[in-house]
Amino acid sequence: MNPRSKIVGLVAGALLVIALAVGAALSRGGEPARTPAAAGSALAPDQSHAPPAATRTVLVSRSGRAAPSQPGGPMNAERLTGAVPSAPTIATVLSDEDCQPDADGVSHCRNRLRLPGGRELTVRHPHRMADVPCMTPGERVRVAPA
Repeated sequence: MNPRSKIVGLVAGALLVIALAVGAALSRGGEPARTPAAAGSALAPDQSHAPPAATRTVLVSRSGRAAPSQPGGPMNAERLTGAVPSAPTIATVLSDEDCQPDADGVSHCRNRLRLPGGRELTVRHPHRMADVPCMTPGERVRVAPA
């Protein structure tokens, strides 16, 4: 085998590996798997950022800590900054950060939410990622006072 044939074979093999990796990613819905990242990162495990099919409700406490969200119910959050709407309001999730779980396995994710008129509300959402997915940037949620 001459040197040119070896190079062509190596390039063809590399292209095959790339094609297989792209095919595997597309079979998972087109997004690469997310892995836990360093504290302060917006990334979390793959399924924690899968957008839900239905609009979820976030009950925001104006003061005090919120209990961890439970599967099948509304999400609980505590207000960090911004005004909590007095009536249920649709908001767009802008961020999902600080999702590292504590010693009890509860993540205390920080989420910025864009309210109507461009106002922002920042909340802390305690939840176990295996039970209740994180809020996903771009997701629309119903925000209401707790």
